Amino acid sequence: MRAFVSRFAKAAPYLGFSSTRVTQRYLGTLPKVTTSRSTIPLLPLRQLPTSGFVKVDKNVDVEEERISDYEAKNYYPVRLGEVFAHKYQVVSKLGFGTNNTTWLCRDLIGHGFKVMKVFVLAEECFWDFTEEVDVAHHIKGVHKRIDEPCWYKVDYLSSFGFPEEAFKIDGPSGSHTCLIYRPLGTSFTEIQESFPGGKLPPDLIPYVLQPVLRSLGFLHENHVVHADICADNLLQTLQDDSFLCEIEEAELTSPIARKVLDDREIYYSRKIPIGRGGPTLCQFGHSRIIDKNNVTDQIMDVCNRPPEVIFDADWGNEVDIWGIGMMVWKFATGTDLFLSDYDHFDEVFDFDAHHLAEMVSIMGPPPLSFLECTHAWETENWFDEKGNWKGAVPIPEISIIDKAADLYHGENKTLFTHFMSKIMTWEHDKRPTVQEIASHEFLRPNGEWFFQQINLDSEKSRVS
Repeated sequence: MRAFVSRFAKAAPYLGFSSTRVTQRYLGTLPKVTTSRSTIPLLPLRQLPTSGFVKVDKNVDVEEERISDYEAKNYYPVRLGEVFAHKYQVVSKLGFGTNNTTWLCRDLIGHGFKVMKVFVLAEECFWDFTEEVDVAHHIKGVHKRIDEPCWYKVDYLSSFGFPEEAFKIDGPSGSHTCLIYRPLGTSFTEIQESFPGGKLPPDLIPYVLQPVLRSLGFLHENHVVHADICADNLLQTLQDDSFLCEIEEAELTSPIARKVLDDREIYYSRKIPIGRGGPTLCQFGHSRIIDKNNVTDQIMDVCNRPPEVIFDADWGNEVDIWGIGMMVWKFATGTDLFLSDYDHFDEVFDFDAHHLAEMVSIMGPPPLSFLECTHAWETENWFDEKGNWKGAVPIPEISIIDKAADLYHGENKTLFTHFMSKIMTWEHDKRPTVQEIASHEFLRPNGEWFFQQINLDSEKSRVS
């Protein structure tokens, strides 16, 4: 508990709180705020409709109710029109997940819009918001001190989606953490899925990757590992807030359908349109500030895990390099490189067996130096003392070249397979750095670096 208090107290000034107040009054938790309409804001409250919407049948599961282990008591019952922290009025629902629901809010004091994530009960939450707050504080402090030119020089505001404020609220079943963010656009997963076959056009991949690599280079240079690089965690930077106004107006004129229960209303989310902004790196709940302590936490989606994570070995910046490779592959193919049909597996043991067998097929057997650096009990089920595969799952006959056969041709195919092969190594210290990836010919169209905003139009751009 004391460690938690100390860490949050360090980040408290960034969030606008007194560190003394945090440590003495709140005993290791975020400040608690009672939602209320008693405080008169600078902007008038929006009067959202209380009728005129479609009522969903109570027997139909809506949004978060479809999550396999959903329990209503874990989720705070946010209502449209509700005011949080005396200044954030909820005007629309934007999304949901296993750890939180996401809402568009009017900032009644600062004007404009904010995005608020309301997390499930602390004891049920798998998202480490303290890490996200610590990393945000660390990076913002570093960014203020940088004035020399460097290849990864980035703009803090447009490059990272860090929380701007944090507080706790009391719900019917306990306390909930709320994080406030500046609004961003849709994820690059949705952008990717808007193209035929769910694949990004080859010429677009460098334009997406270069800004991300610059942001990642800045993090690594300042001892931060993101630890969950994927398209879901890249959101478009907004050019203006016009579509946010459209979402708010849509809620006023055509209120969203919802299920009305005795203790809560469960809303459908408004679709975030695809815009014209470049990528912003977000979701820092798994991130770590690397220090002298070894990090062995389980991170990343199952299909994206590098070897060192599968074997519970120490990991560092190199997991982000592996994540870049997995993301590039999915951008290019529309499918995961590993475990692309893993949904039919029903045990963790099967995940590891199939995953490792596919790695052996693509990367060859692991060098003994790698096996010697991992825990014996983690490797003896899969490899003998010479590094030969002995797992129960047969090694499939696949290779990067075969898998890339339909993607690229000629020199482009050679560049793509070389790019992937450089990243996909058993030994993490053999992987290239972020700067080396950024300078790879595969990400240098026409022999030059391009840093420009994405220009996309889509039928999905309409507010629904």
